[in-house]
Amino acid sequence: MLKKVILGMKCLAVIAAVAVISYGVWQLGQINGEYEEADLEYEILAEQYTQDVLIEHPSVSPNDTGEAKYCLSVNFDELQKINPDVVGWIYISDSKVNYPILKSSDNSDYLTKTFEGKENSSGSIFMDCRNMSDFSNDNTIIYGHNMKNGSMFHILNSYAEEAFYKEGRQIIITTKNWQKSFHIISAHTASTSSQCYTLSFENLIDYEAYLKAEAAYSQYETESYEVTKKTITLSTCRGSSGKRFVLLLQED
Repeated sequence: MLKKVILGMKCLAVIAAVAVISYGVWQLGQINGEYEEADLEYEILAEQYTQDVLIEHPSVSPNDTGEAKYCLSVNFDELQKINPDVVGWIYISDSKVNYPILKSSDNSDYLTKTFEGKENSSGSIFMDCRNMSDFSNDNTIIYGHNMKNGSMFHILNSYAEEAFYKEGRQIIITTKNWQKSFHIISAHTASTSSQCYTLSFENLIDYEAYLKAEAAYSQYETESYEVTKKTITLSTCRGSSGKRFVLLLQED
């Protein structure tokens, strides 16, 4: 009798273990399915509403050598018909970053919603709701998830390594009114209360002090900052530590 009870308990334990494993596999499949759906949505958006344009004498940067470059032409009129929250488009060469930038009245909106408003853990790339939509603040903050499949702002964490930074990827942000190329002035890990999430400064002296401090925080030497130029801060999660990894940009 005792042997039957023990055997029965073992069978139950095996069934429970199989159930747990099966649920884990199902859950993983659901997550991967979400990732694929989001990737497909953004790929279609890029294919339908952006176009590579060969610029023979590029003007996106005063430091250009005169060599031809590919830049993006973005059809914002059509994109805004789908989602009026679109305020720009961000592109980083040799990466998955080729996304619309959204902005709503609440930063939680696009944490779990795609450009088309679908519930998805990939979310969207979005501007801080406190910022001006025209990038006119001293510092404009743009957020994106650190997705395990390499999408959204996952690439930002790769900039923790100087060797990756030195590969020289081109960073371009486009709006309805302009397209600009940007360089990195600081790359570092930050807390959510870091000064890099400050939008505006009282005066030029305070702004210069901010830039100097951020440059000092950088994990390696980047390009120099200019007090006459505004900054854009790209922000993503730094693993499960509760920290963020940020790139501070200025126009070339």
